Amino acid sequence: MIEDDFDEEDIIESTFSKFQNNYLAHCSLIKQSSTWNREKRVLKTFGKFIGDIDLNTIDRQLIDNYIKYRLEQKTNKPNGIVSKSTVNLELRHLKAIFNIAVSWNIIKKNPFWGVNMLRVPESDCPKYLTIAEIKKVRATVKNTEWQNIVDFYLWTGVRLQEALSLTWNEINFENGIITIKSTNSKSKRNRFTGFTPDGELGKMLLSLKKRKDNKVFGPPNINGKERPQWKVDTVCRNISKVCSQIGLEWATCHTFRHTFASHLIMQGVPLYTVKELLGHSTIKTTEIYAHLADYHKSKMIAKLPY
Repeated sequence: MIEDDFDEEDIIESTFSKFQNNYLAHCSLIKQSSTWNREKRVLKTFGKFIGDIDLNTIDRQLIDNYIKYRLEQKTNKPNGIVSKSTVNLELRHLKAIFNIAVSWNIIKKNPFWGVNMLRVPESDCPKYLTIAEIKKVRATVKNTEWQNIVDFYLWTGVRLQEALSLTWNEINFENGIITIKSTNSKSKRNRFTGFTPDGELGKMLLSLKKRKDNKVFGPPNINGKERPQWKVDTVCRNISKVCSQIGLEWATCHTFRHTFASHLIMQGVPLYTVKELLGHSTIKTTEIYAHLADYHKSKMIAKLPY
């Protein structure tokens, strides 16, 4: 809707709590559970700060005060404070959420439009595994039930739920294409990842035993009986435990996704290509890895023949 054509009488009165409940009910039907839970936490945190006010009273000053409040808030994390990266994530979610409020005619303008992301120091950039650490992780999970799915994460950069939802119908060995279906993707659109059938990834996939539920990954059978598919929390907890055992206490399942993206950038793969492989909805999200391109530039300069 064009702002000049907006009729003040079209605005629907709504308190924050009413909008929050309606939004979460609406999104529970169309968003992945992990995204829905994250947005629920973000709304709860923001709502605790602003109180149950009318959405039309939320302005830039209130948002700036919220940012200041979050950055000063104490947490149980090692450094004891909320990181700028966390606040940026919350701001991105809130901006998208309040876009819905605009489309529902609850507010005239999204108060988060024009709010800039916080400048993130190098130390807050996504951590990734070095080549040596990758080898260490892979050696640790070798011959365990986690070996194949860890390798798949490292070779494809998919999200945890995307791998657990993958079925054999979505793998084309003839053309070497893996399809991440829109129903399982955070961006709600199909994306594709290529692989070489006779390469490491292709050989690993061909070695897997077919499950009755048609899922590619899952726990091994016990006494010939198929076990139920892993839950996301189960995979996260066990892989974090493996990483902690080898001195990588900071590493999680999502670290493998950061590792995939970071090493592609350092090898000179264009940012836009990495965006498509990761399934990011905007290039802004992928730009958290942009600083690593400097590493690639240094390598290219070193190739000068003089």
